[in-house]
Amino acid sequence: MTTTKADPASPAAVAALMERVAAQPGASEWVDEACCRRYLVARQGDEDKATAMLCETLDWRAQFLSGLEARHRDIRRANATGKLRVCSFADREGRPVLRMAPRLENCRNEHDANLNNLVYHMERLTGGRSVAGVPPSPDGKAIIVMDFRGFSMFNQPPMRTSRATLAILQNHYPERAHKFLLLHAPALFHAFYRAMWRFIDPRTHEKIGFVKHDREALERHFEPSAVEWLSAAPGEGDGWDADEYFAE
Repeated sequence: MTTTKADPASPAAVAALMERVAAQPGASEWVDEACCRRYLVARQGDEDKATAMLCETLDWRAQFLSGLEARHRDIRRANATGKLRVCSFADREGRPVLRMAPRLENCRNEHDANLNNLVYHMERLTGGRSVAGVPPSPDGKAIIVMDFRGFSMFNQPPMRTSRATLAILQNHYPERAHKFLLLHAPALFHAFYRAMWRFIDPRTHEKIGFVKHDREALERHFEPSAVEWLSAAPGEGDGWDADEYFAE
């Protein structure tokens, strides 16, 4: 097959990719123009690479997501503390927000449970699972906030889980993150980040921003009420109610 590079925003490129994957299981239910555009952007307009990437995602979704609802009890247990949370507010542009809080880790070494929890929240964040109060993103993207207050060697995820998390985000949710905001990252995390550096796609690198005691940086992205909520340490008066959260 001859490799073709195209303008990712081109309607012709999008239509060509949709045609290429049309026969794949799950394509008719999940693949639309916006989806194809994201995969083309992720592969710099290379239609062959975008096709391979999207086909891999369709296979992964068929295998991984098919039983996700049946694993809801495990997901709820893994997220009993609210360590991952789709927030009740959006950024200033209307994008949904996912907060990750390592200090609330409750099952550090349960690899599968943590990946199930991650995927559940990515589906909730991106509209794969309709939830009241989470409006669609204006550009299909979201803000992911990682609050590292309380991060330690005791709640640091194993490298295996971190690499699998990164692979899922980059390979199966491409161009879904507008920005990764890393709050209060300590020296321990910077060492961990350096170890992960070579696994991070260059486009992902561009979206990562470190924020430390900088209210103005948060205010560029969020309204004052959201900044106040994010300024409180996770688990301290943040209104977490697992029954209410998972009832949505």
